[in-house]
Amino acid sequence: RSRGGGLVSYELYLFDLDDTLIEGHVSRPDPKGPFVQRQPFSEVRVLPGRIERLAALLAGGARIGICTNKAGVAFGHQTIVECNEKALECCRQLGIDGPDGRVSWTECYDHPEGKIKEYRRDSFYRKPGPGMILKSLLFHEIAPAATLFVGDMDSDRLAAEAAGVDFEHADHFFSVA
Repeated sequence: RSRGGGLVSYELYLFDLDDTLIEGHVSRPDPKGPFVQRQPFSEVRVLPGRIERLAALLAGGARIGICTNKAGVAFGHQTIVECNEKALECCRQLGIDGPDGRVSWTECYDHPEGKIKEYRRDSFYRKPGPGMILKSLLFHEIAPAATLFVGDMDSDRLAAEAAGVDFEHADHFFSVA
């Protein structure tokens, strides 16, 4: 992606988590079928090139945010405490665990078909809704035009469009570092 003949530089880079920065713990081989567990939820496996690219973005003065759906809470597969522990481990392994205020983390536990009543709902925050992205923009005080959202699914792209930020697929973003 380029503007004016040069590579676009953003102030804020927002990322989906599973299958964008780390290996997701579940997959859905058949889009209409059930999810299949690939590894334990608590296990964190960083995808190639992610640590270096995030370090370069931070070194260049950019801010970073994670926006991730965690519907496993709505279905009773994980607790919020387990999600928090995983978030800390992800940050540690990705090298973004500094307390300097340049990194944000936003999760949505809701799902309209969830088994846990408290989280069974449609949510403005659940991608493809724009809520997590907009919350991150407010946290960082950065305009949509200065923000790129990187993800691996249509719901990520749709959330970016709804929030008015640019989108790039993770495979492309991490291949052109």
